[in-house]
Amino acid sequence: MYSNIIQIGTEVIGKEDFINALTLYEGGYGFFDYCSEVLEAYRKIVIEDFCSCILPEGMFTPIDENSLRYNGGIGKWTEEWVARIHGKAVKVSSENVFKFVGEAYWLKREIENPLDTNIRFFIDGEPMLSAGFMSWVSGLEEGTVLFFGGVIRYHF
Repeated sequence: MYSNIIQIGTEVIGKEDFINALTLYEGGYGFFDYCSEVLEAYRKIVIEDFCSCILPEGMFTPIDENSLRYNGGIGKWTEEWVARIHGKAVKVSSENVFKFVGEAYWLKREIENPLDTNIRFFIDGEPMLSAGFMSWVSGLEEGTVLFFGGVIRYHF
């Protein structure tokens, strides 16, 4: 399967510091089979889709094609996320815990990937799932401007 990795930071990321296909360990013991560069037009589409379809509604406001503002709201979002975790946890039983794509699988997926996306995030030199991204967001102050850096495509 293919998806994207989006680099995000709280300071402007110069093009010379954009992640690229060689940034992450590929193959062998790495998560990524391989990574590839994307065209600037594709980068813009990925960022636009991320802002309009993946981020929690109202929590962020796009400023331009390379930045967005955090509006706050992580507390309410976290309460809703925890409620979803609890709802999935009560469905795990001794009868279904080992089912390949059963209730335990969906619980784990909710915990690791609350934005329900295959997009990975590259923040402060580390690739992370959406739970890591939202954890990072929880440390931001309302009004913080976020800047997009590189976008690369990956296969997993």
